[in-house]
Amino acid sequence: MSKYGPTEKISFVDYDAILFDFDGVIANSEALHVSTKKAALDAFNIAYDNAQVMSFQGSPEVDFFDFFANLSQQGANTLLALKRQLFEQEINHIKPIEGAIPFIRKLNQYKPCYVVTSSIRKQMNCFIERYELINDFKGYITCDDVSQHKPHPAPYLVCMTQSNLQAARCLVIEDSPNGISSAKAAGCFTVGLIGEFSSQELIDRGADVVVHDYVELESLVFD
Repeated sequence: MSKYGPTEKISFVDYDAILFDFDGVIANSEALHVSTKKAALDAFNIAYDNAQVMSFQGSPEVDFFDFFANLSQQGANTLLALKRQLFEQEINHIKPIEGAIPFIRKLNQYKPCYVVTSSIRKQMNCFIERYELINDFKGYITCDDVSQHKPHPAPYLVCMTQSNLQAARCLVIEDSPNGISSAKAAGCFTVGLIGEFSSQELIDRGADVVVHDYVELESLVFD
């Protein structure tokens, strides 16, 4: 077990709901988002470095392409449309993060679960429907539902307002620095799930606990 925060277990008694990010937390889709963003930039010979690309993980892809459109002669909408076309060609190959679905279904025996994501609803729904997760979540907030996006706290604040939840009573699971910043700014206890980003990168944004996988997280919650 690896923890980089409080030494105590995570107690269900302390929380009324569990809020999940989607990409990199439920769906193993982060690598596909990155590769199709890069492919869209490559198609128009737009220069980038990996640090620039990764700095937008956890934020809506429209923000990513607005940034690069400002550095080039190409319109953001054209870049975004190509990226989404490339992504949707591979969308049915996206698998769940290992252990995510069993963990969510075990949680549902005790607490309601919600999704708060920077993905568009269409892309999220494709995965949710394919893996029959519709009944596993009480509600969804996507990038289509808010005008301010991660790392801004608005996505989590909107979810909590709509569901009559208190921030101090919500536990969030995130995998990106932008997502961690959003959840912490909203006032939630936040678990960082190591994936595309290191434990230190998640800690630096304020993660209360960092885990390597759902086996480790389950040991903190259920053992």
